[in-house]
Parts: sequence; structure tokens; C-alpha cells
Amino acid sequence: MKVDDIIRRASKSMISLAAYVDAIMSGADDADADNIARAIEARPWSSYEERMAVFSPAGPWKPSRDPFKKA
Repeated sequence: MKVDDIIRRASKSMISLAAYVDAIMSGADDADADNIARAIEARPWSSYEERMAVFSPAGPWKPSRDPFKKA
């Protein structure tokens, strides 16, 4: 990620970059934003049960048990 032609952060994970930007935009300093991004990047994907715990139906569908399954 470049800001004013300076590389601020590089990662293979877009989630890590998004977490870093979100932390910075929320007022965290660089060190705290870096810690938050690393914690988010290290966490495994949510289980089906975790996704269902916060799911609010907006139609007849539900989250997939395997959202990254290739068709």
C-alpha cells in the first residue's frame, strides 16, 4: 500500500491491509494499526457456527458452509 509514493505496508492478504487502513482511519497510530492488522491476518476464517451466530435473515438464503468452494 502506497501513500504519497511511500510504501506504508505490504502483505499478501487484503484483509490485513484493510484492517490496517481501518485502524489508521479510526485514529490508531502506526504501531497499534500494525498490531491490529497482524492479529487479523493470523486469525483463521470464521467457522460456519460463528457466521450463523451473527446472521440476520434478509431472505430465504443462509451463509454457505464452504464459501470458498470452487464450482
